[in-house]
Amino acid sequence: MASKERTREILKGLYDAVVADDEKASAELSQTALEEGIEAYDAVMSGLSAGMEKVGQLYASKEYFVPVVINIIRSVTVFVKSRRKWSLLKQNSLILSGTKIEDT
Repeated sequence: MASKERTREILKGLYDAVVADDEKASAELSQTALEEGIEAYDAVMSGLSAGMEKVGQLYASKEYFVPVVINIIRSVTVFVKSRRKWSLLKQNSLILSGTKIEDT
């Protein structure tokens, strides 16, 4: 089990990887989170979902565009795939949050 400091470090890394569209870092940190016993809910809500919220803000301010957002969504799914491989989702242990993006 990761210490609170280590957990915060990994979650911040997940957030940063999502915002930076760094699929490799997202995959590595997702695996690290699983190996160090970080709860899937915490990884999704405090790392990945928080990063996606920032991406949504960047999209709204026209700093990010649809192709970048699509790439970021793909990097977030890396965690889900890792989670499935790791423990077949441990029945009901993963909650996903999504945002519908509409072109205006």
